[in-house]
Amino acid sequence: MVFAPLWPHLEGVERLSIIPYGPLHDVPFYVLRDTASGVELIDRLTLSRAPSLRLWLAAEPPLPRPGARRLISAVHPRFKRHLRERDLEAWSNVAWLPPEDIEAETIASLVQPGDRVLLVTHGEFDEGRPWRSHIDMVTGEMTPRDVKREDWRGVELVFLASCEAARVHAESGDQVQGFPRAFQSAGVRNLIAPHWKVSAMASRVLLCKFLDAQSTRGLDAAEALRHAALEVRDSSKHPYYWTAYTLTRGAGR
Repeated sequence: MVFAPLWPHLEGVERLSIIPYGPLHDVPFYVLRDTASGVELIDRLTLSRAPSLRLWLAAEPPLPRPGARRLISAVHPRFKRHLRERDLEAWSNVAWLPPEDIEAETIASLVQPGDRVLLVTHGEFDEGRPWRSHIDMVTGEMTPRDVKREDWRGVELVFLASCEAARVHAESGDQVQGFPRAFQSAGVRNLIAPHWKVSAMASRVLLCKFLDAQSTRGLDAAEALRHAALEVRDSSKHPYYWTAYTLTRGAGR
């Protein structure tokens, strides 16, 4: 129903930006299919999202040569088994943060324009009070308000492997609250995060395939995420495993 009127007009289109409204923020668009052919959207298009038309219009194109930029890896000690140094061997410039540096203010003070940040931890979304949603740091929590107080300007990508971190609370018009909006307000160009509670192992598999697609194939973030999701789908057919993560574009100010 959502995409049926659009299918005839998508011939030759390779990328599609979606600006959801209301409950559509929670729709895993890649799993939608053309009822006539049975083809899923992920087989046709590379998708990205934006929380509002204003931010989409302000978004900048992806930077070239993803592997040439610094990669900052912040892995909470509870999840150290799910991202190891050998997983990032193809990256020439990796900064592994020690546990004591996995704090909101410390990470924000270290990032520079063009950096990519991997943050692997636990998180929860608070539907009734979205500003109280949180991501676990080593000695506390990081909320959307904490993110907005810091300077992340020019950071190319934040890959947030933290449950429900892509969920938002939609208010009137195009106003939304949650981590996607917070990171974009702080200056992040692209955010990849899951919409629901995914297992740590499922996140690890998709994250590793995403990193491999960027480092060895030179794909930008949106293309690499689609490539990773397709590979996960080949072995785990249920959409729970391969559609949880989405990419949201920011203004890149």
